[in-house]
Amino acid sequence: MAEKRKRLEPNLDLSLKSPADPEEPSNKVLSLDEAIDFELKHGYVDPDMDLKKLRRIISNRLSAQRTYIKRNEYIVELEKKVKDLEDKLAIMTPEMENVKGRNKMLRLEAKMLQEQLDISTNIYELRTEQMEEMKLELRRLKELEKALKRKS
Repeated sequence: MAEKRKRLEPNLDLSLKSPADPEEPSNKVLSLDEAIDFELKHGYVDPDMDLKKLRRIISNRLSAQRTYIKRNEYIVELEKKVKDLEDKLAIMTPEMENVKGRNKMLRLEAKMLQEQLDISTNIYELRTEQMEEMKLELRRLKELEKALKRKS
């Protein structure tokens, strides 16, 4: 029984690919009519098989082959994206480390400049305070001089 069934089902392993150049792998899937004609022409199926059953079997196999091809193309595309991203990462990682180092250096420089600014601001405030004190002292001395001149 299994032997009879095996004999009735077509061997479609190689027949679904385009017969133009068997050496070159092809992603072209034959149309249903082309695949049926190819199967019948090359004797892969029993010519007495019900055409409706043959069409359904070949249609299912063609659909499976299209799905397989699409999935493989998608995988190849994803692998290419992964490689591109890995290449980009390989380029960007040293660049990022360089930028991080430069950032650290700039932060230290900014901190140093802020400290210098704080020191300069403190010195300015101190000198301004001293100047105000001196002005007050000068005014007091001038008033004292005027008072002494009035008394003398």
